[in-house]
Amino acid sequence: MAARLDRRMLEPPATRIPELRLLGHTCQSGAAELGLERHRHRDVWELCWLARGAADWWTGGEVHELAAGWCYLTRPGDEHGSLSGFLEACDLHWLQLAPPADPALAAALARAPHAFPAPALGPLWQD
Repeated sequence: MAARLDRRMLEPPATRIPELRLLGHTCQSGAAELGLERHRHRDVWELCWLARGAADWWTGGEVHELAAGWCYLTRPGDEHGSLSGFLEACDLHWLQLAPPADPALAAALARAPHAFPAPALGPLWQD
């Protein structure tokens, strides 16, 4: 049986926040080809939050096994992708943000880990 896929995205001006370049949600029942091979986002930070399922992501020489409740942060210009090029069965939320103008916030983001648990983010992703 083919994987069921539901994918939604909002881009400016629908995001209503100029710094929010993309807001998305993917929910799927099985592995699906979504073009997640090696790629980069030149001018944005990308934050992904896994609500259900698991996923294997990499950036640089690091591989991260993500479980429900985990975030994955990609810095501008970081080459990254899924290990297989496919997205595993999961419920994934993501956003892309413009680099912050505040130097302190930019420095804090640069020090943040690529993968970290964040189960309390769930309510923030509600429609």
